[in-house]
Amino acid sequence: MLSAVTTPEVLGATAVVLSAAAILTARATRPPPPAQHANSDFAAPWHRAGERALETLLEHLNERQRAEYEHQLAFTVVASSGNTYYLSRNEVIAKIGRQVFRLCIQPSTTEAIPAWDVVLARKLLIEADEAAFLATAKRWPWPNIYG
Repeated sequence: MLSAVTTPEVLGATAVVLSAAAILTARATRPPPPAQHANSDFAAPWHRAGERALETLLEHLNERQRAEYEHQLAFTVVASSGNTYYLSRNEVIAKIGRQVFRLCIQPSTTEAIPAWDVVLARKLLIEADEAAFLATAKRWPWPNIYG
């Protein structure tokens, strides 16, 4: 039998991570709608999925993050530790103490997931369990020669 700590913080973090997983699973397993006509744009369902993912992300941003996103197409997440993470569609830049890193963390799936759903999952994981986020992410010094 497994024993688990059930403090409100752990339960809250677990709920956030499970919510993120549910969003990603629902989006990844939802089949695209059938084409109405033979000449219809085959990419249209994927565009709609991306639009829904962006709408969902924006619903989870606070006012400051939304203003940052509208200006830069990226936003900042400050973890409870004080570490700062700058999230964009394609990358995560982290200021941990006095060091700056580029981080790479991706869902482990063969299914297509809209990019903004991945960004939302990163945001929720940073807020819920920063230690797990950092333990999973691959780090590179920033700036680095790899771009």
